[in-house]
Amino acid sequence: MPYTLRKLQNQNKWKVFNSKTKRVHARATSHTKALRQIRLLNAIDHGFKP
Repeated sequence: MPYTLRKLQNQNKWKVFNSKTKRVHARATSHTKALRQIRLLNAIDHGFKP
């Protein structure tokens, strides 16, 4: 799935969402945590079991 990272307006926070379905997976998180979230979601899509 194509996960996207977006910066929130006038804040130093980010959100992670699926650009295909527009489902939000993380709101108002830090940049490093958002990147980790995307890596985890991609791993789960490829068969990883957390």
